[in-house]
Amino acid sequence: MLSQYRMGLSMSVSDSESQFRVLHGWAEMSPEGPVVAGSMGTWQIRYRVGKYGIDDGGRIRVVRRFVSDWGTPQTDRPDQADFLTVSTSGRARVSVSSDPQAHVRPWQKSMTVSVNDGYLREGDTATLVLGDASSGGPGSRAQTFCEPRFEFKVLVDCFGTGSFVELEPIGSLPIVGGPGAEIQLIVPTDVVLGIPFRVSVRVLDQWGNPADRYQGTLETGDSVKLFYGLPSRLTLERSDQGILCLDGVLAREPGIYRIEAVDPKRGLKAVSNPLQVRTHQPRRRRFWGDLHGQSEETVGTLTVDEYFAFARNQALVEFASHQGNCFQITPEVWDRIRETVSAYHEPGRFVTFLGYEWSGLTAGGGDRNVYFRGDDGPLHRASRCLISPAGRDEDPECYPVTELYRRLRGRDDVLMIPHVGGRWADLDCFDPELEPLLEIYSSWGEFEWLLKDAFDRGLRAGISCGSDDHKGRPGASYPGAGTFGVQGGLLCLWASELTRESLWEALRGRRCYGTTGARIALEFETINGIPMGGEERTQGRPRFRVQVEGTGDVERIELRRGTECVDALPRGPGIPCASDTVRVAWSGARNRGRERAARWDGAVEVAGTRIVEAKGYAFDSPGEGIREVGPHRVSWESVTSGDADGILLKLDPADTGTLRFRTERAQFDVGLEKLLDAPVTHSAGGLDLKVQVRREPLGLGQSVEAELTDPAAPTAPAPYYVVVLQKDGAKAWASPIWVSPAP
Repeated sequence: MLSQYRMGLSMSVSDSESQFRVLHGWAEMSPEGPVVAGSMGTWQIRYRVGKYGIDDGGRIRVVRRFVSDWGTPQTDRPDQADFLTVSTSGRARVSVSSDPQAHVRPWQKSMTVSVNDGYLREGDTATLVLGDASSGGPGSRAQTFCEPRFEFKVLVDCFGTGSFVELEPIGSLPIVGGPGAEIQLIVPTDVVLGIPFRVSVRVLDQWGNPADRYQGTLETGDSVKLFYGLPSRLTLERSDQGILCLDGVLAREPGIYRIEAVDPKRGLKAVSNPLQVRTHQPRRRRFWGDLHGQSEETVGTLTVDEYFAFARNQALVEFASHQGNCFQITPEVWDRIRETVSAYHEPGRFVTFLGYEWSGLTAGGGDRNVYFRGDDGPLHRASRCLISPAGRDEDPECYPVTELYRRLRGRDDVLMIPHVGGRWADLDCFDPELEPLLEIYSSWGEFEWLLKDAFDRGLRAGISCGSDDHKGRPGASYPGAGTFGVQGGLLCLWASELTRESLWEALRGRRCYGTTGARIALEFETINGIPMGGEERTQGRPRFRVQVEGTGDVERIELRRGTECVDALPRGPGIPCASDTVRVAWSGARNRGRERAARWDGAVEVAGTRIVEAKGYAFDSPGEGIREVGPHRVSWESVTSGDADGILLKLDPADTGTLRFRTERAQFDVGLEKLLDAPVTHSAGGLDLKVQVRREPLGLGQSVEAELTDPAAPTAPAPYYVVVLQKDGAKAWASPIWVSPAP
């Protein structure tokens, strides 16, 4: 965007820009060319001073987007990663500082060079070195997620007034995926015998990016015998960019299947999500999607067009919505979002919903996602803090959330989902007609406390999960090494067909469940056949059927009345556990707010036994995990945002000796013999911050079908739902069924 000075010059645009460059100077970055996501390197940004010079007290600022997780610059440890230096050819003292919030959203993260004890004149240079390795450091870690046009912006305050002007662009860096580290197979959850379906292969690098330079052949082995149209080899060329979709596959028999494939050259194996093949078309099927994320039109990256293309073609979800912050959506951006939503909508293949995030402060009700059933709808902004003042014909600000309710109430084509992001939804404000669901999981973290808030108030709401992705990767959002601590979630809707009308009915009816990103197949209903989201009156104790087909071994299934567990699998005190392996898991968050993430860097030490093997449990990215393993000590780096991370320790012996947990957040000792009776849990304050030490459960297998019962009959309407936990840490939450006592 041109500065006020540049826009005010009475000359042609090209002359104006040339004059601006002469007066304010220019900058360049090296090296150029593609950067592998998450790789280490050294980059220079050199600013050449213009005719104005830089006064004593002037500054040069380099900014990047809020969402970027490029390594945090530091100036104190020359031999460590992300060491940042500055030098000048001029006669002044220059220093540099880093601040994650020094500039204006979305370009908040900044490095600021201060000029003191002198000045810089025309032709002088100031050079920033990101990842200065001259003292033995490894360089700076590049952003961990792909972006075709990553940018640093350079601004200058020549006069030392605090008013910065933006220089001409210094160019962009394409950030590309790394080598293939994981292969995923994705299939529909429900298909009918005799109707062809699609099998998709997705190859990811270690950070969860599409490994777009992958070339290889996968062998499908015995899976070929179960399907028509599935070849014994699947070959991906570089032109496939890490994605291969195979249409026309048919199951030979009804049943539940998991297709397998292996890359023998690299030792990578993939097992698909569960595929249920039925003989007849069921009344409802399960469809997967992500209703929550945003693009560079607001605070994220990539365009809204690239956003929906990723959801459809790479995340391979079946429905999606775009949720930009209302206070950044200009009329032009709103037009572009509406046009793109309409262009990508393709019933039967990919369904899109128009919407936006009403981003009110928590004091005014907090974040709400707004969705429309059709291609159009009114944009009611909580504020206009990052766009120009309202024109005569534009909608005035809509604040607090009760004013939003007033304006939307009575429409049958709109619904809202309260959620937790930078701000959290205050459920003292809640409209049961407009708000059928609550989002309790996203890449910001896990928020079961929002359910408790709802149940304590007697509110009826189903459960949603999404990504709240800011990286242009809805449906397959991975945390990287920045603000977002966990993998983005997915929403599964039980609907009759893949159309807006049918999916909308499922949303309104709360016929849905959410997961932490795994496509776990979950069915939950009363013994009388009332599905999740429904209501039932019953005499006596409520009874429920649950069927789970996991993407890994199921560890535990809980039936909850409100937030109280009233039945669970496995039952009883004698839960089968590994005899030689202990799991140490820490979880929770600091608070409900923006700085909720809790750091757990630390170690476990053992005495009277030794560590034979150590593995990570539910770590979210390469930015976390085990860092050192010895016979008596294991150390790690970890952050939790309501979720759990941990380690698995194979010990010899495992029933004697002492385990010592040591982090800044919690320190305690446990005698291993105590774990023979029950897990040991240590509270660490905060928002359910805790550490649990237990013998590793053996699990229930991948397929579980059971009946769960509340031992007590409800005396008032009560919400019942199930929570599924897999051994790998993945979770699923079913929307509640409300059970009332019969009259």
